[in-house]
Amino acid sequence: VFPFFAEAIIFVCALIMIFGKEKTSGEGATDESKPWMTKDGWKRLLIVMGEMVVYAALLQVTGFIISSLVMMMVLIYTLHGDRKVNPVAAVIIDLVLTLGVYFLFTRAFGILLPSGLLFR
Repeated sequence: VFPFFAEAIIFVCALIMIFGKEKTSGEGATDESKPWMTKDGWKRLLIVMGEMVVYAALLQVTGFIISSLVMMMVLIYTLHGDRKVNPVAAVIIDLVLTLGVYFLFTRAFGILLPSGLLFR
């Protein structure tokens, strides 16, 4: 029950963020009305959604660890956009997050993650 309740709250908050109006008068008002996301932002969002679809497809083939390592690196570079990415920091973040999630789910929660068809 809790996951569905939390998901509903997140969904409602996301809708408010996307379609809510900025305050243009009174206390806490903004000087100018800016779009919530630029055209480049929407393009990056669609790219990330496409990357997630590819990640989900590769998960069963290559397994959680390899898919997640590749996906995390791709996401880091995609979300940074035009800003320069420190490759050493990106690899460290990639390894720590992927292996941290893997060990948390497999050891602490006892949940099996896909090992992939390549490693059976």
